[in-house]
Amino acid sequence: MGLRCRRLYGTYFEVGRLLGERMRGFARSQYDARELRFADACARLVERFYPEALEKLRGIIAGGDLDAEQFRCHFLTKGAPVAACVGVAVGPRRSATDEPLVGRNYHWPLADRVWCELRLIGITGELPHLGYTHHWGGLPDMLNSAGLYAAVFSVPQLPVRRAGLPWHVIIDYLGSRCRTVDGGREFLASVPHLRSFSYLLADASGNALVAEATPSAVVARAPEKDLLVATNHHVRGEAPASGRERSRALYQALRLRLEERERWDWEGLRDLVGDHEMGVCVGDHSGQSPAWGTLYGALIRPAAREFAVAPGFPCQEPFARVTVPLEAAPA
Repeated sequence: MGLRCRRLYGTYFEVGRLLGERMRGFARSQYDARELRFADACARLVERFYPEALEKLRGIIAGGDLDAEQFRCHFLTKGAPVAACVGVAVGPRRSATDEPLVGRNYHWPLADRVWCELRLIGITGELPHLGYTHHWGGLPDMLNSAGLYAAVFSVPQLPVRRAGLPWHVIIDYLGSRCRTVDGGREFLASVPHLRSFSYLLADASGNALVAEATPSAVVARAPEKDLLVATNHHVRGEAPASGRERSRALYQALRLRLEERERWDWEGLRDLVGDHEMGVCVGDHSGQSPAWGTLYGALIRPAAREFAVAPGFPCQEPFARVTVPLEAAPA
């Protein structure tokens, strides 16, 4: 398929403006007065915890010539993904190269592959980071120059009853400001979450966790036997488990598969994210259907700051390896 790459450098506003330029003509349903007031409440929280995200928002609006009030509501309150994703983290004691390794598949309607791109982001004064995404402004996967990796996983939703930070603002903060799993966990525990998600974090030192977040609580889940799995339900968190039988079955199958091997290497994880038997790599591989499937696969070496992406089915596409810059682009 080929790997599309974009470099986004500058201030928060300038990076937002570059993103916005691809959004001219962006149309969404009109939000009513109640929804706009709720967006005001979310904006006040973003202003408190990460005000620079509002500069990015203003840049997107300017670059896309968007309706400021309506898109502000969309940016702050909408877009709970229903992706069915898979993630595994292998700690140094279970790695053949004594380094942490992460494997990840992202499932979504395959028609959105036309929007997928690798983004290299260098915001003035912040940690450079990169990620692969189909999203207009967010990164479902992120690796930064400090060696912190973060990925988001959808889970069953609880009713949204109070304002909070949306997932893409949270990932942006982790990419720009956090250097370690401990720093990421502290931030995730300190902010109000708009919706329920799981966040898989892994860093260059070998630390990892899954933060199972809801609007009311964040529960941190540590590796077991230096192995960690994330699918689309909360193992210990508060999100409802009903209707996620496939996610629970896949979680158990992955745990068993990981424990079968004493040591894992890059090639082993590549085969794992391309596995069909367990349903890790899914969808119509003929290219005839735009329906649900594996949008892309990724393999991450946090200590090497290396992000490898297969821009399609990871059982078919070669992985392109990219190293996150260690320094920000010049101002």
